[in-house]
This record gives sequence, structure tokens and C-alpha cells, in this order.
Amino acid sequence: MYYESSDFLETADSDTLKQIARTRELTRKYYFSDYGDTEKRTSILRELLGGIGKNSVIGAGSVVTRPIPPNCVAVGNPCRVIRYFDTGRERWQHEV
Repeated sequence: MYYESSDFLETADSDTLKQIARTRELTRKYYFSDYGDTEKRTSILRELLGGIGKNSVIGAGSVVTRPIPPNCVAVGNPCRVIRYFDTGRERWQHEV
């Protein structure tokens, strides 16, 4: 699925940040798995491979520098997983 932002999305290409303000047209295509979610002011590096996994949530102000696995909550700068949903136990677990 394509990522569309009703507020804005910051993308990073090496040292340069480009802000795309209130638009549905992106300079590049961003692929997110179904049901992925990002909060406001989340930055995603253009070189990001693998995307954001299904059912994952990215916290506000996070800078995503690497692929995020499915079924998790990730936050920070750089973004890291802080909890994940254990599908076998059907409950949230803290990342170790």
C-alpha cells in the first residue's frame, strides 16, 4: 500500500531532509504493510528497505532508519522496537 499523509511526512536522503507539506503526492513510493500506522512528525529514511511490518505502530517523532518487523510498537531516534505482540500467547511482550 502507498503511504499517504494528511499532515506531513519528512523524508531523509543522507544529510538532506525534505518536508512534504499537506500533500498526497510523494516524490517516492513508500510501501507499508496492511494496517501499519505512523504518528505525526515521523521521519522515514528514503533508503529504508523492507518497510514497516503488518500491524506495527511507529511513535510520534520517531526516525525510522531500518525495517520494522510486524506486530510491534517502535519509537525513538533512531526508531527501535519497544514491544511486540506475541501471536502464540496472544499478548504484548516487552522487547529484550
